[in-house]
Amino acid sequence: MDHRARTQELRFSFTGNKALSGASGRIHWQEAVGKVPVKYVVSRNGELGVMQAVDGKAQFVAIPDAIEGQAAPVDLAPDSLIITEGQHSVVSGDSISLSNP
Repeated sequence: MDHRARTQELRFSFTGNKALSGASGRIHWQEAVGKVPVKYVVSRNGELGVMQAVDGKAQFVAIPDAIEGQAAPVDLAPDSLIITEGQHSVVSGDSISLSNP
């Protein structure tokens, strides 16, 4: 790992035909856990998490493994509604209204 250049050299084994030396390629990386983009992560009382819409009210949901400045791993239900506008100013218990863009 070259921390200054923020790169890492990797070597792969091919299961089919080998690529020609110097050929370019593309890697699709998919993590097993979902992540919330950093712009939706908020800090409340020293904890990082997201603001969620629950029954017309804002609710803070802490994310224990969140690291400031990085996308946060979450284990929320697929139908969870994350507040994506005004999330930094709303507090738990505030009444909210949902809108479609």
